[in-house]
Amino acid sequence: MLLEEVEQFRKRYILTGEPPPPDGKASYSGYLKQRFKSHGAELVASSDEVDIATEALIAIKRDEKRLEDDRKLAEQVIKTAIGENAGVRTAHGIVTWKSQRSGKYPREGYARRALRGRRLDRRRDRHVRDALRSTDHRVLRTPTKKA
Repeated sequence: MLLEEVEQFRKRYILTGEPPPPDGKASYSGYLKQRFKSHGAELVASSDEVDIATEALIAIKRDEKRLEDDRKLAEQVIKTAIGENAGVRTAHGIVTWKSQRSGKYPREGYARRALRGRRLDRRRDRHVRDALRSTDHRVLRTPTKKA
């Protein structure tokens, strides 16, 4: 069965040079990025398939925005409840909001290079001093529920 599918794919797309249809995978996005590096000035005529995909994409982007706003609101409600504590025990499990030291704070390398062995000058090196401050940040962790 699998060998038959591979052979059909080879005959239809590889031997003919016809590109396979989009499949939603990252590899196809990479193919499109590589295949169409530049663009012309013309607009092509649409099709029913493209119109339906455009309508779906507009709706998906709208839903993503709404979901992102909902996620931020939910996080803010939880963080407000936790406050200066480590977490909260909920009906869905324990949610924590704890400090986590990041070993890859982006400004830290900049700050150390800017100093180059000299002492900090309080006025001149304010941005360097700020970058060298604690790189701790709090991470909100929720329980994972298996679907």
